[in-house]
Amino acid sequence: MSETSIEGEQVKQRRRTDGIWHDTRTPGKPVWCIRWQDLGGRWHRERTVATTREEARALRARKMSEIARAKSLGLTSPRALTAKTLRGLRAEFLADCDASNNKKTTIARYEDCLAHLISFFGSMALGAISPGDVERYVAERRNTVRHRGKCRSRRCSCPSPAPATVNRERAVLHKALNMAMRRGLIDRNPVAAVKPLKENNVRDRFLEVEEERRIRTCAPRWLDPIIVMGVQTGMRLGEILAIRRADVDRTRALLRVPETKNGKVRHVPLNGLALGALDSIPPHVGPNGPSAFVFVNFTTGEPYERTSVAHAFQRAAKLAGLETKGPARVTPHTLRHTAVSRLVAAGIPDRQGMALVGHATPEMFARYAHLAPEGFRDAAEALARASNPPEKRTRSVQNG
Repeated sequence: MSETSIEGEQVKQRRRTDGIWHDTRTPGKPVWCIRWQDLGGRWHRERTVATTREEARALRARKMSEIARAKSLGLTSPRALTAKTLRGLRAEFLADCDASNNKKTTIARYEDCLAHLISFFGSMALGAISPGDVERYVAERRNTVRHRGKCRSRRCSCPSPAPATVNRERAVLHKALNMAMRRGLIDRNPVAAVKPLKENNVRDRFLEVEEERRIRTCAPRWLDPIIVMGVQTGMRLGEILAIRRADVDRTRALLRVPETKNGKVRHVPLNGLALGALDSIPPHVGPNGPSAFVFVNFTTGEPYERTSVAHAFQRAAKLAGLETKGPARVTPHTLRHTAVSRLVAAGIPDRQGMALVGHATPEMFARYAHLAPEGFRDAAEALARASNPPEKRTRSVQNG
């Protein structure tokens, strides 16, 4: 047997006995390695930074001690022993979301939710968060008043966060702790034991034809094409502002929407009014050449922000005498409701309407059933006739 084979057998023997060996396969870069068994019984080999056998033995002993301690506590991984907080997990969580191809707007919303969550859970170890802590957070957020502007009055009418807002924050916490559980930092997710709040987000507000005319009259010139696109296509505001000139097929009167709410590409047919609104906007040519977007702020050279459009729309609605506060308030999303309500009132089949505006479920159309044409009323009357059938007439028989 050659010297190399003898040395290899000696390394294997040391690996089997004490789990430590000196790997010299890479010329000029020898390294001490350790072998250890995890909580699931699987064996692992690991290259260490140790320079001597004693250092490697100490590293292996520390790892085996952590595994034994985690096993005694009923944990699924030794990483759960580290007292990592939500504040320390924030950057790792956002990086994971970015790697999962989440949209920038989604990540920005996660950051807003994490700001509220960290203010409550920031100093708590992830493994110490209990379902009771999550319930206390929900209760505290529901009782927190969101002051608007410079309002600091104790008797103000500023609202508290809506149930939907608190549920979004709860969902972000659930998602972050799920990631921590996958990586062995915790062995359970306490958010799973806390039910979300009941939401009531149904808004039946839509614009009548006269209201649409008034708000377009009061809107600035740059906002009018956006209003027309919202009413004539039912597109979301974010989808409208993201329209690129290359996505408009004027030959087939079709608009390609690459980034939708559900992440799927959608094609929206354009009627004459929608095409006219797009054609009314000249291309913006800046220092770097023509912009790829349709709705561009000529002052900044960038696409309009949703917040600036929403504020301008609110001012126009107020000038038009429409409500801008309360459940019946008019917002840019009201344009989408207007489009759907007119589709239902025109008798367009649900499937076609859903495909046009991008609704994922028929339940979204159900809230507009009261606007359906008389065909629904005829169907209801048919049920009444079935319950009360007319009396059968019998032919009289005359006697001789």
